[in-house]
Amino acid sequence: MKDYYNILGVTAETTTEAIKEAFRNKVAILHPEKNKADNAKEIFADLIEAYEILSKTEKRKAYDTLVKEKKSIVPIDIKPEVKEDFKKYEKEAKETSKKYRDHGFDDFLALELFVGMDILDSLFDGADDILGDIFDIF
Repeated sequence: MKDYYNILGVTAETTTEAIKEAFRNKVAILHPEKNKADNAKEIFADLIEAYEILSKTEKRKAYDTLVKEKKSIVPIDIKPEVKEDFKKYEKEAKETSKKYRDHGFDDFLALELFVGMDILDSLFDGADDILGDIFDIF
């Protein structure tokens, strides 16, 4: 299981707002257009995946439960639904990261600055059309 907190450079005690801020800061550094490492797309995909899990309360709770189980010396009784739900969340996060790792840096920046929307949620909700409309204005 990936260490999503480490990927974002935050701790388990970090607020959701601070996670969003950390994500924005990391996007500016790790986006493949800015990061010239050979594995930049994979690094960026991991960043998106981490954000998708940790920025949503339900997904984060399931992740934290499984991390706690993994680190525990004493067996912890976890409901099977928690594991099933996390598998689903993880799969969704991986799909999202693959889908958006190739978006241009300007797309992320424009959505944040001009539209004022949460970056990934807005991409899901058709903000690509909004982004095109914004650039058509200029």
